[in-house]
Amino acid sequence: MTTGVSEMKDGVSENVPMGSYLAIPNPSSSTVKAIGHRTLKAVKMDIDRELWPDDDTGAKHLGSAAHAAILEPDVFASDYVVLPTADPNMYLTAKGEPSKNPRATAAYKADVFALKEANEGKSFLEADDHVAAIQMQSQVHAHADASAVLHAGGLVEGTVIVTDKETGIQFKLRPDFYSEKLAWNVNVKTTKNAIEAAFKRDFFNFEYHVSEAFYARMLPQAGLPVRQSVILAVENTGAHEVCLFEPDEAFMDMGDQVVAMHLRTLARAMDKDEWPGLPSGLVQLSPDEWMFARADALLAQEVVDVY
Repeated sequence: MTTGVSEMKDGVSENVPMGSYLAIPNPSSSTVKAIGHRTLKAVKMDIDRELWPDDDTGAKHLGSAAHAAILEPDVFASDYVVLPTADPNMYLTAKGEPSKNPRATAAYKADVFALKEANEGKSFLEADDHVAAIQMQSQVHAHADASAVLHAGGLVEGTVIVTDKETGIQFKLRPDFYSEKLAWNVNVKTTKNAIEAAFKRDFFNFEYHVSEAFYARMLPQAGLPVRQSVILAVENTGAHEVCLFEPDEAFMDMGDQVVAMHLRTLARAMDKDEWPGLPSGLVQLSPDEWMFARADALLAQEVVDVY
């Protein structure tokens, strides 16, 4: 049997800071998803040294802020600080003129530095992103069904350590929201478009069905039965509309088959302590079928001048 890396005691904990959770050297949902896209060598390195991402994109940062605003309003209010507005009439050039790039001025940089020095350990948001997070929070809590789910009470951003009975691997999980009353595992996703057809594509392309199946498989082993997996989708632009989605049995089964395959791969790697990386030598690249189709479509657009 394999074992996890940390060999912590299995259990459910509340109020574990995200930094502390990430520092636990156990595989997670993201590990399982990564197996289908990265080498096992890279997966092993991620397990051993998982840290806050240094290359966090603006969209991801807004997504994290929206999660906090929706699920942990008190944490959002206390831990997120608004950056100074880059007003060109306030932040001037060396010549005393309005700056075309206020963020590049010495005065703006000094104000940001002072703000961060005074708020060490906190997260910082552009003013527009702060407004967007507040609006998303408002829209979710104005949505009758979403609000009812969140107010049912449960585990918010809890840390779950569980040893999988089938593989013996100890995992760490951090469900967004688990409703004990409903036995619902609820994941909050920010998205550009929450219309069903558009979100369904994102759900598949971003492999949310794999994540949902992983949680549906692991949480019950930690004593948290999952009667229903639910996605609370919030649009991060425009009117910030809200929609609740439930992946059907076909989606969950599809995801569970992928999870089972990746778990077997991970178990073999941990049993043998073999984590192969990229191949050495020359790797030949050949076009996939869809590439031929796209090339043919492009070539069909050729315009032949007739004189």
